[in-house]
Amino acid sequence: MDFSEWLKTEGNSMDSIAKQLGTTRQAVHGWASGRMRPRVFYAVAIEALSSGQVPVQSWLSPVQRMAIEGFKARQAASSVP
Repeated sequence: MDFSEWLKTEGNSMDSIAKQLGTTRQAVHGWASGRMRPRVFYAVAIEALSSGQVPVQSWLSPVQRMAIEGFKARQAASSVP
């Protein structure tokens, strides 16, 4: 689930989420609209606040996701005896 979906399904206001995260309503609006991505600190906080429904990985770009998958594959290959 993405952040904007979570906001709608949980019925949380942007003001309420902003206060809980210690940021501005404008920042939350930017994240929900997809115009901005949160810094890692906020992405982790959102994952915790949403009980994992909005994972940190949901904020990654396709290039970042591919880099992580490549890293995981290399790690798995290097651990094979």
